[in-house]
Amino acid sequence: METRLQGDKRSSLLYSETMKKSMIDISTVWQGIRGYLVVVSVGSRLRQEDFPPRIVEHPSDLIVSKGEPATLNCKAEGRPTPTVEWSKDGERVETDRDNPRSHRMLLPSGSLFFLRIVHGRRSKPDDGSYVCVARNYLGQAISHNASLEVASKSCWCVSVGGGVCVSQY
Repeated sequence: METRLQGDKRSSLLYSETMKKSMIDISTVWQGIRGYLVVVSVGSRLRQEDFPPRIVEHPSDLIVSKGEPATLNCKAEGRPTPTVEWSKDGERVETDRDNPRSHRMLLPSGSLFFLRIVHGRRSKPDDGSYVCVARNYLGQAISHNASLEVASKSCWCVSVGGGVCVSQY
């Protein structure tokens, strides 16, 4: 006795009672942006093949006031799970993983959290162009650029029969 299960045009499963064997035929494998994903089921166990990283959430541009907290989001997937690093203006960003006293924290999701935005003469300012880079042994994925701008505080006075001062952030 022979049983044949036909999927779409790309796959089929054949089981032969007389030969006590099963055969699966997959003629097309899904190709992702940076690799292939093949899922093979052996008995009741499911096994996934390793694949290179890909960015599933890119960071967005931010405008933040000096001293305020901020987060640049980045999420990546891959197998094995990729490590994530950030670069600002082409240079690697130091986080709490490099220096426990850093005001920047690399979150488990891969996002970059700023305890407070720095913009001054005494330390390197946080404003600039950021990218996150996800890596595993199969390769790397780089996010879109995201700019972080420090909002400027300006004040001007207008005199119309009295002094009026307007602050803008």
